Amino acid sequence: MFLICHNGEVLHFNGNFYYTRPANSIDYENMVDVDFFDKYNDFLKEDLYIYHDNFPELDCEFDIIGKAKGIYNNNTRAISFRNKEKKYLCLDNGVLSFSRDEANLWESFLPIDEKFFEKINHLFSNKWISKRTGQLFDGKQITFSNDFSLNIGNFSLDLRSQNIIDFKKYKFIGFHDSWKIEVFLLYNPLIYITAYSSKNVLSQLGLCVRSLRNFSNFGGKIVVMSDKDISVIREICQDDGISAIEVDNVNPKDFVGYVCSKFSLTNKNKYIGYQPIMYLDPDIIFSGDVNTILQEATLTEDICAPLEDFHRIQTHIPVGAGLIQLDALITSPYAAGFNGGTIVYPNVEEVKVIEFLNAARRTVTNIGEIFGRNFNAWADQEVINYLSVKFFNLNTSCLTKYAKYINKEIANIGDAAEFVHFWGHNSDTKVHLMNIYFNKIETMRKNDVL
Repeated sequence: MFLICHNGEVLHFNGNFYYTRPANSIDYENMVDVDFFDKYNDFLKEDLYIYHDNFPELDCEFDIIGKAKGIYNNNTRAISFRNKEKKYLCLDNGVLSFSRDEANLWESFLPIDEKFFEKINHLFSNKWISKRTGQLFDGKQITFSNDFSLNIGNFSLDLRSQNIIDFKKYKFIGFHDSWKIEVFLLYNPLIYITAYSSKNVLSQLGLCVRSLRNFSNFGGKIVVMSDKDISVIREICQDDGISAIEVDNVNPKDFVGYVCSKFSLTNKNKYIGYQPIMYLDPDIIFSGDVNTILQEATLTEDICAPLEDFHRIQTHIPVGAGLIQLDALITSPYAAGFNGGTIVYPNVEEVKVIEFLNAARRTVTNIGEIFGRNFNAWADQEVINYLSVKFFNLNTSCLTKYAKYINKEIANIGDAAEFVHFWGHNSDTKVHLMNIYFNKIETMRKNDVL
């Protein structure tokens, strides 16, 4: 475990002299490893404060400059080191020495272990959204100030107030101005689409992916669940092989397999580390910046789907009415079901996401085994609407306002962040209408109309 100086730099020793390096470019081999850290980790500062106990002095030793006591400094809220001559260790102009009679900020250090550094470097390596403001921050722009603070935009996060448990893969808690809790969420989006054997379905996929790349400002990873290999998918999507497009090869045999394969996300490495994850049916075209939708969905921390506000969940079979009635669930006669062709998950390691996906897969299986594989005409959508009513309460407020054109008419081009789902047509007609719509958007963009 190691020492961060007041300016955010990490203390190093190369065998001859001490020096510092920024926390985002450390040299692990030369980092100063002070030997009291196993004991230091046994103390919880919060417990010591709550019970009004003193932080114990800890014995340690520095190469060349000798033995010292590690003492918690109440003024600087960090550790100061004092030798037997009662002098405090100071880093001054790159020189480390026991030379001060008093311990102030420059004579204080923050002990942090290797795991904590890994967490901090995870911040530097990714983009984050402020839960409070919705503002997006690039970790590469995070800087240190001279008071043990990380600066993220206008937020000043005091490392002395932080704990390793505050930093998780998809979310971290920061203490702004030392005590004000702020939440930041990972923004590393992935979109996945299911598309199998049918020529028309694959044509829809090509238009969907091209709309994401050409109209929607999406440069992130796209995964296609398909029985086709990557070369076929790239040709269909007019992909040059440079963009981040992958194939998740699965081989469903019938309609149930086609529509329920979307639930096969967990325990697959290609989906781990991404937030949010958006599922799309291939018969969807985006006409504006999809990041607007993805960032808003991220902030909800919910599983999100758009309402079919013209279909009542109590009576409309495709949105789960049959299963809801069979289970004798009571719903409002005005409640609408949601469309399963667009779903946004926080990430695939979130407990509620794992529970939802597992429940969907098991419910589909159990119903099929008892009532027959074709019992549910809309297998995926019926099941997840039923599960939402009974247990999961999917968020429908986030995406609904963007899915304005889920109907049987060719959509007019409206606000930049909306998308069109051509669900109300047969497969041939979908491709025809999607082509017309895609070409219309493309023409308007070339003419600077959209």
